[in-house]
Amino acid sequence: MADRLDTPKSARRSLIPRVKVDQDAVGRATEGIARFLGTPRFLVYLTVFCAVWIIWNSWGPEGLRFDSAEFGFTALTLMLSLQASYAAPLILLAQNRQDDRDRVTAEQDRQRAERNLADTEYLAR
Repeated sequence: MADRLDTPKSARRSLIPRVKVDQDAVGRATEGIARFLGTPRFLVYLTVFCAVWIIWNSWGPEGLRFDSAEFGFTALTLMLSLQASYAAPLILLAQNRQDDRDRVTAEQDRQRAERNLADTEYLAR
């Protein structure tokens, strides 16, 4: 055990083993979901879903309604909030991956420009 502040602690053992996750696979899945969330198709699906939900729970058979309009469609609000709480981090993860790709592309462009400049200076001598 480390008694001093400048000595790192030993690693803690966990009762639950850590799962190794392929970060690239997670990133690709995240980008796919984020891309779909930004499409007109998703907006149409979500609009139709909400419209059917509201119509069914407002004018559907009394015994088959499952989300009361009197209380402001609580279940629908909960589902949309849950969807939004998952969508925001997925979009941020996709943006981070895009930033990484842009950074690599910019670095490659800079290196290519330096090589072109060096070649041009050599040929101009």
